[in-house]
Order: sequence, then structure tokens, then C-alpha cells
Amino acid sequence: MMRKQVFLGTVGGAAIFALSWFLMVGVIALLGATLWAGAADANIGAGLLLLAVPAAVVPLALWALLRRLDVPGAAAIGAGGIVIYVLTVTFSTEQITADPLYLTGAVGSAAFALYAGLAATLATAITRRRRW
Repeated sequence: MMRKQVFLGTVGGAAIFALSWFLMVGVIALLGATLWAGAADANIGAGLLLLAVPAAVVPLALWALLRRLDVPGAAAIGAGGIVIYVLTVTFSTEQITADPLYLTGAVGSAAFALYAGLAATLATAITRRRRW
């Protein structure tokens, strides 16, 4: 059961971040193309929306996924997801080599895959050890 939890946690962590991030990127691109082309205030609001929605969705969805997989400590792992999210966005948007929107999506998906997989592994291993 532990391998299934780790695999689904890893894949789910990456999918949660990728879906929340790229869905918002698509919404922002659609709004930018149709509603406001050059309004600076609208672009600032869109950027804040891009950062705020995944910040709320990712930890909650990660908690729900890990809870569904019966990973012990799912709430703590989900709460820790906000730290990973902030670090991912902070470091990946500072890069000049690629488009920050897509780079953040790729780096964030990889970071959440690693985080969710490691957290599921450690939480399950600690719980098993305590039972002995």
C-alpha cells in the first residue's frame, strides 16, 4: 500500500500544481486577449489573481488528496505545501532565461511531485515504525 500512496501522492502533487497554475495562466491569457489589452491596473490585478488562486487551491487539494490516500499527517503536509508554493514562485519568477509563467509551472510541478512523494513516504514510514 505504501508504494501506491507514494506514487499517487507524487503524481497527484504534480497534477494539482500544474492544473491550478496553468488553468489560471489560461484564464489570464483569455482575459488579456479579450477584455483589457493595455490597462496596467487590470494586469496587476490579473497577476495577483494568478498568484492567489493556486496559493489557496494547492494546499487544500494536496491535503484532500493525501487524506484520500490515507497518508498520516495529511493536514500538516498540506499546510507545508504553502511554503513550497511560495518558494517555487519566488525562485522561478526571478529567472530571466525563460518565460516565468511556464517556468514556474514546470518547476512548481516538479517541486510538488517531490514534496508530496517524500512527505507521503516519510509519514507512512514513521507511522509504521510507531506501530511496531
